[in-house]
Amino acid sequence: MNDISEWSLSNQTSRNIDWQTIEDVVGVVSGLQRKAPTDAGLDEHLSAEEREAARRAFVVVREEFAKAIGWIRTTMRWSIVGIVAAVAVAVICGVLVQVSPWAGLISIASIGSLFALLPKAFALARDQAMLELMPGRYALALELCSTRSDVQKLLTRFLDETSSMRKPAVARATRPKPK
Repeated sequence: MNDISEWSLSNQTSRNIDWQTIEDVVGVVSGLQRKAPTDAGLDEHLSAEEREAARRAFVVVREEFAKAIGWIRTTMRWSIVGIVAAVAVAVICGVLVQVSPWAGLISIASIGSLFALLPKAFALARDQAMLELMPGRYALALELCSTRSDVQKLLTRFLDETSSMRKPAVARATRPKPK
């Protein structure tokens, strides 16, 4: 699998996700996989119960990400409204610049606001794509796993990828402090 999360989520999106729940659920399933008595036990075929436990973990992850996606969609709507309004004001004031010199300043100000709104909209779109694609990608990979060691590798990679998605400040705030 190629690593699609070379970027991290935006701060606000990362704060809207309960990372601890995700780590706990996937960690429990990962712990079940490690309870094999020997290393040879990891090469055994995956039982239906083990596969179902891993599948449920990805359902929980998808639900957590869906909560953040709801916030992203609402914010994206307001960003698009702001972008359309800024473009409309820029065009109207560009036409009215012949009538009033203030129209030119307003037009420049609305173009300036686009420099703030467009990167925010692109970041939200990237966050939404990452949160929608990641659980499905790993759920599909789970269907291709045939041994316990395959599932163990998959779950470890999933936890690594979710850790890399977080901003460092958010990751420090959500992880329990070592004793």
